[in-house]
This record gives sequence, structure tokens and C-alpha cells, in this order.
Amino acid sequence: MAHTRQIDRHHSTLIFVHIPKAAGTTMHQIIDRQYKRDEVYTIAGDRVQDSINEFISLPEESRRRVRCLKGHMPFGLHRWVPNEPVYFTILRDPVDRIVSEYYFVLNNPAHKFHSTLVSRNMSLLDYVDWLSEINDVNRQTRWISGLVAIDEITPPYSEQVPPDALAVAEENLRNAFAVAGVVEYFDEVLLLMRRLLGWRYIYYTKANVTKNRPSHSDIPPQVAEVIASRNELDVELYRFAKRNLEYRLREEGDGFKRELRLFRGLNRIYGGIAGTLRRLL
Repeated sequence: MAHTRQIDRHHSTLIFVHIPKAAGTTMHQIIDRQYKRDEVYTIAGDRVQDSINEFISLPEESRRRVRCLKGHMPFGLHRWVPNEPVYFTILRDPVDRIVSEYYFVLNNPAHKFHSTLVSRNMSLLDYVDWLSEINDVNRQTRWISGLVAIDEITPPYSEQVPPDALAVAEENLRNAFAVAGVVEYFDEVLLLMRRLLGWRYIYYTKANVTKNRPSHSDIPPQVAEVIASRNELDVELYRFAKRNLEYRLREEGDGFKRELRLFRGLNRIYGGIAGTLRRLL
């Protein structure tokens, strides 16, 4: 059986491409425990473009000291990372991701799309139509392909995703990403990262969960079909990532399954303790 090869974290830089509404906030909290504060550079979510430009503008020696670069960004920033880049991401079923995003925007006045959504009284389907108008479809494929101009990181986008983006994104996931996870296998991804980089204290409770949103099964089928059809590249990329991850997990062997059962049991205990502390405090 093949096993994940451990990487020398002292001579590499983890690059976490955080896809919006794909368990990234929870992952950020776990990642922050693995490194010293001055070893981490986080792309600021409320000023993504400026934050990326600031990282690129840092002196080479400062960028060399960064052991983890993380945040909302496309594939490609390894060009400004002097160390060995170790790419990592988590993808999400595009229907679930966009539904979660809609309700997140609706409930967060600070989000840049909130005023537009509220002023136009957008339904979920209206929001999906509007995303198409501003070319904000297939965002996971857009970012993972790296076919994004550095000065056009966040929507609205001036151009649609190019036709070859899916093939490029799949090639990147296959050859450039040390771990490409999907939300449904979050625990398994954590254990792969522990094997890969020697992570410790990876227990968690979910963070930044979108409230008051329906489950996937409650979304009208016609709405889910529209979301999927508008994001067909993301649907294919997500399926590709999920298949590859499932194959990799099978290759890890029975020891990995035992490790997973133990981790989940301990994480339930951790979650119970964390919940009790929150209520007491």
C-alpha cells in the first residue's frame, strides 16, 4: 500500500488555496496552530487584491521566512515563494457551495455583495442569475487553474472562464497539489496533512457555518439544476477531486482507517469539552 510521504516543513511553504464556503475558516484555525505567528502570511479576506500585492512586494528574505501562505487566492503564487511550494486545497460540491454563499451573503451586511442582494430582493435563483451576469461561475475551476490575472482575483470578472480551464485545473490538482480534499472528507484530509507535514493538535469544531440555510435536499430540484448547469466545470472538477481523493484514501490502507476512527472518537470528546466551555464562558 502507498502511504503519504512526509515533507520537510522547514524547507517548504504550505500554500492553502481557500475556496470560499468550503470549510476554509475551520481549516485556518487548525493551520494557525501548526506554525509560529511570524511564519504565517494570511491573505486578508476583506482586501484580497491588496493583500496579495503586499505579499508579492515583500523582500525575498521575508517571503522565504513564510512557512504557510493561506487565504482566498488562485493557484500561481508559488512564483513568489522561494521555498518548495506545497499546495493544499479543499473543494466543495458547487450546488452546496453556492447555496451556502447565498445565505452567508444575505446574513452578513459587511459582505460586499450584501447590499446588492438585499436592495434587489434577490431570491436564490436571482442570485445565481446575477453571478452569471458578473461571470462569477465555475470559481473553483477559475482559481485552481491559475488562469486568473493577478489584478482580477475577486468577482466581478471581466471575462468568462476559458475553455481549457478545466483541463488545466485537473492537471494542477494531479501534479501540483500535495493534498486536494473535498468537504465531505474533511477528517480524512486532516489526517493526510498530519502524515504529510507532521501536524499536531488537529481537533476542531466547525467555524463560520452558514446559519438558517436549507439542506441540499430542501433546494428545489430545478434550482439545483440551474446552479449545476451554470457551474458545469466546477461540477466536473469536484468529481475529479473526489475520485482521486477516494483512490488515495484506499491506498493509505487499513491503518489509516483505524487512525480515522480513533481521531473521530477523540474529536467528539474535544467538541463536547469545547461546547461546555463556551456555555460556561
